[in-house]
Amino acid sequence: MQSFPALALAVLAAHAAVEPASASVAARWPAKSTATPTPIVIWHGMGDNCCNPWSMGYVRKLLQRHLPGVYVRSLMIGDSAVQDTENGFFMDVNRQVEAVCAKIAGDAHLRGG
Repeated sequence: MQSFPALALAVLAAHAAVEPASASVAARWPAKSTATPTPIVIWHGMGDNCCNPWSMGYVRKLLQRHLPGVYVRSLMIGDSAVQDTENGFFMDVNRQVEAVCAKIAGDAHLRGG
């Protein structure tokens, strides 16, 4: 089984193979809207953390670059990136879900949605 970063890279490589570099930006991205983009919540898998610049940190920046003004919440369970990674392995999954639900419920950017 591939890790998330390897899988993400494979998806990006496949996209690059079918989408020639010469394709116009307008063809790849919809016209800009004045509406505020829908907020996005991302949560990593085991062995990763919220802020790893090679995986979820990269995904977050990619979303923000291509969706100007979007709010992206990359979920961290714990008080540091190290704790976040450890909790992915050792914290009971039910406690992880409870922690994530509390974070989402307490985030003003995600209310009403």
